[in-house]
Amino acid sequence: MDADDSFFEQLDIENAVIGEERRLDRDVRLRMDTMKDPSGDEWLPLFFTTEEIGKGETGNILIPVEVKDVLTLGLKMENVKGVVINPFDKPFTMNKELLEKVLGECERLEEMKKADAGKEEV
Repeated sequence: MDADDSFFEQLDIENAVIGEERRLDRDVRLRMDTMKDPSGDEWLPLFFTTEEIGKGETGNILIPVEVKDVLTLGLKMENVKGVVINPFDKPFTMNKELLEKVLGECERLEEMKKADAGKEEV
């Protein structure tokens, strides 16, 4: 996401405390940045470490998000081909077909986990 200086001034980031809630006097719309590959296709980037983020150019606001949520966004966003993991160094791309398979398997494992938890309660 990119934001102008007034956004940061109002947030008073230098005096922020972890977990503290900050409110703005206006609505802010977050936009997920995408990255283009050499053929012009857009991908949603996913970084696993802060070191990976520093290997290239990114937006000026980075928000930690659960991996599964990014994979789901990559599947649902119409303007992207999928997700690219660590795009600046040995990128791994997950097209929508692969994302469907991975997320389907995640769902299946979650259901199995719930079923096993239900058996333990009995």
